[in-house]
Amino acid sequence: MYDLAGKRVWVAGHRGMVGAATVRRLEQENCEVIIAVVKQNW
Repeated sequence: MYDLAGKRVWVAGHRGMVGAATVRRLEQENCEVIIAVVKQNW
């Protein structure tokens, strides 16, 4: 696979099943995971 140490990785769709699994996997690597925070107005 790719060496992600020290890299910044942006994950689209982090709230979905595949995106959430990807984020969990990337958190085990030595990289910075970037996600978009969605603000919901109720």
